[in-house]
Amino acid sequence: GDAVATAAAANAPGAAAVAPGTGVDAGASVVEIYGGGLCNTRVDSEQLALLDLYNSIRTVTGGSVEPSKPIDVVKLSQQMLKAQVKDLADEGKLMLELVNASRPKTEYKKDSSGKGATKGGWIAQVSAMVDNGKRMEAEGRGAAKGNAEEAAYGSMVEGMASAIGTERHAVLRGLVQKSPGNSVAALRIPPLPDAAMDTIL
Repeated sequence: GDAVATAAAANAPGAAAVAPGTGVDAGASVVEIYGGGLCNTRVDSEQLALLDLYNSIRTVTGGSVEPSKPIDVVKLSQQMLKAQVKDLADEGKLMLELVNASRPKTEYKKDSSGKGATKGGWIAQVSAMVDNGKRMEAEGRGAAKGNAEEAAYGSMVEGMASAIGTERHAVLRGLVQKSPGNSVAALRIPPLPDAAMDTIL
């Protein structure tokens, strides 16, 4: 954000400055990090500039980024995506618990139409009966069966609105998202027999 960029640049005067972002960063402030070198030949000047840039990166990041050992951004992005898919899958399972769902059934089949990470992977279809009669189905794709199943449970989160109604869906989803420790439970009290009702009344 703007505050982070400003703080980073302030910690390294001359080595960095805040600049308007372009491309995917358009509309935000970013930190531009500088390196410079001056010598008799172009090659030597470039080498000195790279060395200066190296030192600037270490200065701006407080040594947390080591240019000679760059962060694996692709790996971090994959880990972040995997965590998001798992969180959504957990949310789907918790919501099934709140709508008195039957035990979910999962079926798998090979994914011949997938692209990218799911090419040659799996399709999982999760189905369950909710509210004692309404059938819910959701589909997910993944490189492995487990990934596909988690994606399917994640799809349940939004798909459930059509089965239980948007208003109830919003209330239950709010409960799940606010629950401490990501755990919820439904308390179900069976109908009392007529004799017991007569006694109460």
